[in-house]
Amino acid sequence: MKYQFIKVLRVPEVLLMSGFFIIGSFFGITDYADGEVFKKVAVVAVVTFFTILAIYAFNAWAGQREDKTNSRLKELVALKSSRYLLFGFVFLIVALVVSLLINNMVYTLMTIVIFFIWMLYSYPSKGMKYKPYWGTILHFIAQIIHFNLCYYIVRPLDFFAFFISVYFAIAFSVGHLNHELIDFEADKETEINNTVSKRGISFVLKLIWALCGFNTVYILILYLLKAINLYYFFVFCVPALGHLILFLIYYKNIKEKAAQVRTIYRALYFFCFIVFVSIRIWQDMIS
Repeated sequence: MKYQFIKVLRVPEVLLMSGFFIIGSFFGITDYADGEVFKKVAVVAVVTFFTILAIYAFNAWAGQREDKTNSRLKELVALKSSRYLLFGFVFLIVALVVSLLINNMVYTLMTIVIFFIWMLYSYPSKGMKYKPYWGTILHFIAQIIHFNLCYYIVRPLDFFAFFISVYFAIAFSVGHLNHELIDFEADKETEINNTVSKRGISFVLKLIWALCGFNTVYILILYLLKAINLYYFFVFCVPALGHLILFLIYYKNIKEKAAQVRTIYRALYFFCFIVFVSIRIWQDMIS
């Protein structure tokens, strides 16, 4: 039974999504030997995890009609829709209670705001996921908010945080477009009018190429403007460029290979994140 709940609540996906948001905190850390900072990061990680659990539960409630025909999500119908609403409410309450440990009301209020932003995405029939472009735009904006909020808990916001968050927001937006490619047949069957359903696979693939190409150039610009150092440039240029290369390699059969491409680029970003943290720890050890 517990494994069924892990599946229907999409815990592995929630963990992965949480990591992509929490990375903002790691950019904000100035001293990796500071134990007090990592206590804050741990609280942020728990709050983010339960917030995303709540969002996914609401998303499952909102999309039960469409999920029945989606092979990737069909297991979600194992629970009644009312259960998802209950879980979503409970998870959100847990996130808000834990957020109080930060002793920053702005953080707690922004956690509520984030939940409602994602409600705008998945609300039945009228959410942004049912509109061309808007689902991707919401992902872009939400990632910037998530990143900067996590950064804000360990360090005051600055232009550096915003510029870096744009890089991750572009990568996150590409990931959303790739999910639309993965769900193309199921979305077409249930008449979800998103970007790929409206404009077609070829258009979305070209849009992905443009975004990945721009992100590669963008991280170079940040380096040339001395917003990031050479270490960071190489660490984050690799996944951006790799992201682009993957979609170029599989462009002829991207609909069939989109899930495989997703697995590869997720692993690439995770590896580069580990490298990033390792470099920061090494820098603090030798300074």
